[in-house]
Amino acid sequence: MPKRKHPLVKSKCRLIALFLVLAVLLSAFLYWQNNDLTVSAYEYQSENLPAAFDGFRIVQISDLHNHTFSAGQTRLLRQVAALRPDMIVVTGDLIDRRRYDAQAAMAFIESAVEIAPVYYVTGNHEAWSGQYASLRASLAAVGAAIADDKAYTITRDGQQMRLLGVADPAFYYTGVFDDSALAPMRQFLAAQRSEAFTILLAHRPNFLSLYAETGCDLVFSGHAHGGQIRLPFLGGLYVPDQGFLPPYTAGLYTEGDTTMVLSRGLGNSAFPFRIFNRPEIVCVQLSAD
Repeated sequence: MPKRKHPLVKSKCRLIALFLVLAVLLSAFLYWQNNDLTVSAYEYQSENLPAAFDGFRIVQISDLHNHTFSAGQTRLLRQVAALRPDMIVVTGDLIDRRRYDAQAAMAFIESAVEIAPVYYVTGNHEAWSGQYASLRASLAAVGAAIADDKAYTITRDGQQMRLLGVADPAFYYTGVFDDSALAPMRQFLAAQRSEAFTILLAHRPNFLSLYAETGCDLVFSGHAHGGQIRLPFLGGLYVPDQGFLPPYTAGLYTEGDTTMVLSRGLGNSAFPFRIFNRPEIVCVQLSAD
């Protein structure tokens, strides 16, 4: 007769099998959380918006951090094109300074400019990479508008709105961050104050009060990665500039007459996983009603 396995051996085999099943399920869950693209759609209404821009669609891409969504970023590009944007805004951290790879960023930008005009501002990782000059030249060569500390007039059917962009403060300090790093941003925005409807691209959300002080109507921001891990009823867990249970992680925030759209972003940096926080494309449709 065949020998019967000792009960302890059977128990050990069951535990190993259970561990392997749980490991596979966890791996599948983390892969899904890091790679399944979601779209967050908002309608933004303002009496200050010129009537010609009623229905104008803005798609926001933020914090790609070299992540790829299929070869040539085709899955990401397909989703963006399906939203039929009138403008694409990119709010920083296209690359990651720890593993610099301009190819993933440029694969997206080179095709995105064929979908709609692309306006881009830098994030802290561009500043820290030490290779931003090369990336900037590549972006300009394919037709992306580099909006760092620049103002644009967007015209539609004879009416106009303004678009501003600010460079990330990381370009203006070395070592410890202090208020002097915000001086260029503050000076630029104060000089650009206008009664016209104004959109601002700014990588960091934690300066919303400054954006509101300088009269911007609609702000697009990123940087927070949705808090990386999102907890039920509590929201994002941690953002480096804001600490635990931070005030700005994702969605819409309003201060005075200024509304900020904060993207959860697409990629990761130091912490390699998103949990209950899938990669996000944002689409905002403007309404003049």
